[in-house]
Amino acid sequence: MSELGDTMKINVNYELISKIGEAKIGINVHRVGKKMAFLNGVMTAVSFMITPNDPKQIAAHILYSFSLISFQSLGLELAGSRRQKEEANESLKELSCKLNDINVSTNSSLLMEAESYKTKYKINFNDGIIPKVIQNKYIMVPTRNEGEVSLLQEHIIGTRDYDLSVGEPMKAKQYRLAFNGA
Repeated sequence: MSELGDTMKINVNYELISKIGEAKIGINVHRVGKKMAFLNGVMTAVSFMITPNDPKQIAAHILYSFSLISFQSLGLELAGSRRQKEEANESLKELSCKLNDINVSTNSSLLMEAESYKTKYKINFNDGIIPKVIQNKYIMVPTRNEGEVSLLQEHIIGTRDYDLSVGEPMKAKQYRLAFNGA
């Protein structure tokens, strides 16, 4: 936890909404998707190298690889889902304690009901040569006494760092034409 101005931030290494989903069903859908996409890409490249001149064989290899990898990936995730569910619930308990430290009165069961309601992206050109894409996700979290609190989850795309703090999206200014009676 670090203090930046008067805003307290909590640093975690997971996306909150994904962790909530993992705590509910025991499977991280994003992780399964990434594994399947990577492995299917590799197997597609192998299929092209094995039979570069036969489109029917390439299609058969890709279809076979896709089905095999899909069943294997999903099977492995289901086999470990109980342990992953327990670990995710433990992470949410730890997070709820940290949120209580920054005056967000919640617990792990209330965190399970949190919902994302807005996501914004911005590009930061200030640091280094390569610009960074920053994702700001706003998550509504139920609390024990205040009803709901909005959390801001800041994430630089491509990293494993997520900063959580209390925050709401800024309201956009609306400009209206004024009637001049002259």
